[in-house]
Amino acid sequence: FLIFRVQGSSMEPMYKSGQLVLCMRSKAFRVNDVVAIQTKDFGKVLKRVTDISLDGIHVASDNKTYPSPVNSMIHSVKSILGRVIFKISF
Repeated sequence: FLIFRVQGSSMEPMYKSGQLVLCMRSKAFRVNDVVAIQTKDFGKVLKRVTDISLDGIHVASDNKTYPSPVNSMIHSVKSILGRVIFKISF
């Protein structure tokens, strides 16, 4: 398992800055799952899976008003750290 603190507003309203999320290390995920991704330029990010293809994983922010360059990238399965299974609000 992995624990991350949410930073920023890209995944609002479901995930708010300051919350903790518990991720299960797994390469088994589906469209609409929220996953933690390790990116080269932006570090670890939380995004929602929108498509899984032979090219890779496509993701989106829940907050449609938040422009995130991560959403236009195609991510490899290797870059997925885990699937969010629980969140804790403070």
